[in-house]
Amino acid sequence: MPFEWIKQALDKRAQDNLLRSRRPVWRDRQSRLHFGGDSYLDFSSNDYLGMSQHPQVIRAAQDALERYGVGSGGSAMVTGYNVELQKLESYLADWLGFDRCILFGSGFAANTGVLETLMADKQGLLIQDKLNHASLIDGGLHCQAKSVRFKHNDIQSLEARLKMAGSAKMVVSEGIFSMDGDDAPLEDLSRLCKDYNSALMVDDAHGFGVLGEQGKGSVAKAGLTNNDVDIYMATFGKAVGTSGAFVCASDDVCEYLLQFCRHYTYSTAMPPALVAATFASLEALKDEQWRRDKLSENITYFKQRQCELGLGDSGSSSAIQPILIGDSAKALSIGDSLRNQGIWLGAIRPPTVPKGSARLRVTLSCLHSDKDIDHLFNQLEPLL
Repeated sequence: MPFEWIKQALDKRAQDNLLRSRRPVWRDRQSRLHFGGDSYLDFSSNDYLGMSQHPQVIRAAQDALERYGVGSGGSAMVTGYNVELQKLESYLADWLGFDRCILFGSGFAANTGVLETLMADKQGLLIQDKLNHASLIDGGLHCQAKSVRFKHNDIQSLEARLKMAGSAKMVVSEGIFSMDGDDAPLEDLSRLCKDYNSALMVDDAHGFGVLGEQGKGSVAKAGLTNNDVDIYMATFGKAVGTSGAFVCASDDVCEYLLQFCRHYTYSTAMPPALVAATFASLEALKDEQWRRDKLSENITYFKQRQCELGLGDSGSSSAIQPILIGDSAKALSIGDSLRNQGIWLGAIRPPTVPKGSARLRVTLSCLHSDKDIDHLFNQLEPLL
C-alpha cells in the first residue's frame, strides 16, 4: 500500500501529544469566539487592535465588493493588479518612508519569496536569528546561498557569522518574535550590518500596527529608517485585522522581485475588497491611538498578575505573553480545562517551539478588560 509510513508518522505524533486539530469557529463583533454553540473569551487571536470587526473596515470591504466583485481575476502581472492594490502600495511606501512597496497574498509567500529570490548566489550568506518564523527558515532552505543561524538576539553570535566568507550577505530577524513575544535589538543589528556591508531584513508581522508612532512598527519605534533597514516585511493578518502582507524596499529591489520572484508572479493577486478593507484599517488605526494605549495597559496589567501568581516575567513587553509549561501533555490538559471554563487559549508545542518548551501562548487585545484578565488567572492558578 502506498504511503504506509504516513500512518506511522501520525501515530507517533499523537503518541507524543503533538497532533494538531482544527475547530470550526466564528468571532462576533465583541471578538468573542464561538464553537459548537458555546461562547469563549478569546486569548489566542492575533487581532491585537480589534480591527477585524471595525465598522469602517467592514464598510470598505462591502463597498469594494459591490464595485469590483470577489476575486482579483489573476496574477498581478496579468490582470490582478487592481487600482486598489496600486493605491495601498503607494500609501505604505510613502507612510513608512521607503521607495516602493509590493503586496503579497501571505506573509509566508512574502518571506520565502524574498529570500529565495534575493539570495540566489551560491557564494552568498544568509544569516538568521535562531528563533525566526518557519516561513523565514523555509526561505533559507530554498535559497541557493549558504544559510546559517545565530543565537537568539545575540549580537556577538551574529558578528561571528558575519565574519564568514560570502559575497552577498543578508541578516534576517523578526521585530517581535512570534512565540516568545520579545523584541529584537534592531539598532545593534543595523549597526553591525553596516559594519560588515550586509543587507538587513526585518519581519515585523507582530510589531506593525502596534508599535511606533501611529503604529508604524518596530523599525520606527527603534528610530530607524530605510537607510538602516533594507527590506521591511509585515503582514495584515495581525494588528491590521485583514489578510495578506507587504514588502517595502528600494526601487531596484522591488523591481527585481517583480521580475524574478516566482511566489509573486505565479500567485493570484489579493482581492480588491480585501485590499480596500486593509487601507481603511490602516487609516483608522493611525488615528485611533486609544487602541494601542489600551493594549499597552492590558499588557502591563497581565504582567502584574503574572508576577503575583509567581510565574515571573516572560521577558515580553508585547501583546504575546507566553506561559511556559514544558510538558506537551500538561499544556494540552491545561488548555482543555480552560476551554471548559469558557476561555480559548491554545497550547503551543513542538515543532513550533523547541522540545520541552510547550507553552500557553496568551495574546492580548485592546478589547480585553481587567475583568477578562482576572478571570483567566483565576481559572489558570489551580491548573499550574
